Amino acid sequence: MSPLRHVLLVDDDPDHIRLTRRVIQRGSPATEIDSVHDGESAIEYLRSRASDASRGRPELVVLDLNLPRMHGLDVLRTMKGDAQLKDIPVVILSSQLRQEDALQARQLGATAVLSKSAGPEAISDALGNLGIAGSGPLR
Repeated sequence: MSPLRHVLLVDDDPDHIRLTRRVIQRGSPATEIDSVHDGESAIEYLRSRASDASRGRPELVVLDLNLPRMHGLDVLRTMKGDAQLKDIPVVILSSQLRQEDALQARQLGATAVLSKSAGPEAISDALGNLGIAGSGPLR
């Protein structure tokens, strides 16, 4: 996979955003990474980028499930039902990942489903296996 040019992080926890940003930029330092803190803002952001080609839409969305204003599964369902957004890969990265949520995310079309509780190294390895992040220890 070629280096990502643009990623959207959707998470309401600033610490998780910082950590995920570090993991992605370690493997792809030139990647533009934007973040929003709730589900409705994610959809607004994605639709505004899809309708304005000069702004460019993200090549990947890293999505938490437990979000204010709109649950992550509803964000995923909305994306996969929208002709302009459905082909953007989505990686679910959630701290409270229930088995039924993971199954539903996969059925809705998530590229991968990861638990934050696995720790930063495991997350880095999993994203690396998808060609999204670099390998080696986080600093």
